[in-house]
Amino acid sequence: MGRAKILLILTMLVLASGCVTQLEQTNQQNTSTQTNTPGQNVPPGPETPPLPPPAQPNSPDKGALGSLNHGYLRAEPYKNIIIEIDYISGYEPTSATKSALSDFFQNVAGKSVTFAGGNMIATTKSVYTVSDLVATEKANRRYYTTGDTAVVYMMFLNGQYESAGALGVAFKASTAALFVERINDATSALVLYAQIEKAVAVHELGHLMGLVNINYASERSHEDPQHKGHSSNQDSVMFWAVEDVTINTILNFGPPSEFDSDDLFDLQKIKDGVY
Repeated sequence: MGRAKILLILTMLVLASGCVTQLEQTNQQNTSTQTNTPGQNVPPGPETPPLPPPAQPNSPDKGALGSLNHGYLRAEPYKNIIIEIDYISGYEPTSATKSALSDFFQNVAGKSVTFAGGNMIATTKSVYTVSDLVATEKANRRYYTTGDTAVVYMMFLNGQYESAGALGVAFKASTAALFVERINDATSALVLYAQIEKAVAVHELGHLMGLVNINYASERSHEDPQHKGHSSNQDSVMFWAVEDVTINTILNFGPPSEFDSDDLFDLQKIKDGVY
């Protein structure tokens, strides 16, 4: 083999190794960073999948909140997950948030995950109503549940929801929105932006899965009677304060970003078709 070919192969190996190292370093930086600025150090995701056909009038994505939970969690009919994330310029989510979303589907549902989106949302508002969110989704979303692939669609927006304290909201079967400026408002010297963003994203994902008692009745008593659809356990990511601007006064040491044993119990029951 010629010297030129050997050098080319060695160069390619070094570049491939460098990509892995860079991803590991980026994850470490997002875990330890002391800044509360969104969208920093986000590595490129997997290759963008081909565009599926546009949503049909009877698309499952247009169903009620929690109505796709069986499809998300069970082996059939959806073997693959696309997580499409669009955002206002400068508000791209952190790699820790994206990893948490991907890990959920890989570990809980056993499905392959591809990230898509990255579309810069042009429309900005100071206050978003549900109608505004639906319109923003319609203008920007490109991937819909079809064939053997289910989609989660998340928007990272400026401004605030019409319920002023909300850091995020899940609506319809596959869509959620996070309000980056409100998440920044919720940060403190002890509770960093990246912690809250990750927790809120996982919290809204939990609602898309139907947690807590959105379209089923759990055998376990873990729903907060004062905050329907939320856990009564402060150590659960489904605790109500995780998506509220007062989070840093109620959860002084940072929000949980993990589902507790009751949440996981319910998710398994949904996956098994019991709920």
